[in-house]
Amino acid sequence: MNFTKAPLALPNVALTGYRLRYPGTASGSDFTVIRNDVASDALEAATGQWRWRQAPLPPLSAERLRSLEQWLDALPKDALIVESGKHTMCVWWQEAMSLENFQQNWANWLAMRDILAGSGKRAGEGIGPL
Repeated sequence: MNFTKAPLALPNVALTGYRLRYPGTASGSDFTVIRNDVASDALEAATGQWRWRQAPLPPLSAERLRSLEQWLDALPKDALIVESGKHTMCVWWQEAMSLENFQQNWANWLAMRDILAGSGKRAGEGIGPL
């Protein structure tokens, strides 16, 4: 769990971040998506329900992107932000789901983490001659 401040200024909305570490040395792509309900219209659409605050860097393969889009649209309505970085993926939400439903959905969250694992930069990538 992540008890730091959510990456979105929402007065009167308490969010808890559930942080999932990418396994081993398999880094994740850097991105942030925000649910349409709380996102600026100026942001590019990621799905019908989500907008990119930061599109994936490096870009996701077509298969990973399709999996991410389907997973995002299946998240509970109170999930408002998903961040991915080198070491972790974090889902920011209001925890309105029942424990039983959460336990059923947790496997999907872990599966998405595993799909994104390895989508980030590899050691030495992006380093060219000076």
